[in-house]
Amino acid sequence: MPFSATVYRVLIASPGDVSHERNVVERAIIDWNDEHSRDKFVVFLPVRWERASPRGGAAGQDVVNEDLVDTSDVLIGVFWWRIGTRTREERSGSIEEIRRFARSGRPYGLFFKAGSMPMTHDPEQYAALGLFKNEVRGFESEIRGLTQDFRTRDQLRQYVGRFLTDTARRVSPADREERLERTEVMARAAAIHTNIDHHAGGELDKAQLRQDMALKACLVLASPIRVRQEGMRIAIEASIVNEGRSVARDVKATWDTGDGFQEESDRPLFQAIPPDNFSRPQRFTTGCWVDPPQMSPDGSPVPEQKRRLQLRLTFRDDLGKRDQAFFTVVLHNQKNQGASWRAMEEKSAARLSPLCQFARPEAQ
Repeated sequence: MPFSATVYRVLIASPGDVSHERNVVERAIIDWNDEHSRDKFVVFLPVRWERASPRGGAAGQDVVNEDLVDTSDVLIGVFWWRIGTRTREERSGSIEEIRRFARSGRPYGLFFKAGSMPMTHDPEQYAALGLFKNEVRGFESEIRGLTQDFRTRDQLRQYVGRFLTDTARRVSPADREERLERTEVMARAAAIHTNIDHHAGGELDKAQLRQDMALKACLVLASPIRVRQEGMRIAIEASIVNEGRSVARDVKATWDTGDGFQEESDRPLFQAIPPDNFSRPQRFTTGCWVDPPQMSPDGSPVPEQKRRLQLRLTFRDDLGKRDQAFFTVVLHNQKNQGASWRAMEEKSAARLSPLCQFARPEAQ
């Protein structure tokens, strides 16, 4: 019987030494559709560069980027010993595709074939691939997603199936509607500081709620707040950190320097802010301009001045709802600071949504 489903394009990215594995990935996608599409209302459509139509007037990698990478929803990358052919921008076409995908915040998984190398392998290619593996598994990489080693094609097929199941859970309309119903209940419970199980009347599983929170982003400010003077203007710069477990997407920032919040831009400040690693944070910066402290008639700064700035961040995450957070930055003028400010966040004034509070590490 016919059924309705949302179709997601899955780009298979790899160099030329894993042609058989590319076929395995495609077969795994088709098998997943046969088993799960009707229940999940999701269909994954395999996309391969071999099937891209040639287009005159553009470089080959530009065609792949515009016609395949930018139009796909999910990416699966497969590697063995080659990293691929260098492009104008990157060490290889596959790396350029993955990096472009990662910057957009879309889901992706990278699978690396382990085991013996063929006698004809290129040591330079293998060494370059090793550097790339270290990068994607490092703390500060912008490419942060699922990475998995496999030895056999059966293992690859299993890992791809699990990755698709996890991805479908994030994007499935049916699952998302159920999650939103559960998290609405959790939000009411968290807002009044009651026990979630009791507030839900025993109908919800706390473990399931915590699993849902793996899809929540939580944006906060990192210390210190920087102050930079340029002529007669002073820039206040705040670093944003994602303490949640989901990518924060379409992040917009507006400041209130005393006359109300600016109008929010149609374009996001950041397309995606990935979850942070607390030992070596990756940060994103927003800022505003303010006037210097007032000066006395003799030309010296008036001491002990203070003013407050408000920052509003709005974003969406894998729970499917747009969230917002408010922060207060206090500017102090001290005698030994001359005509500049000292900036600090007033942490007690921060306003985060209950769901965001629940998603932070100390709440787990």
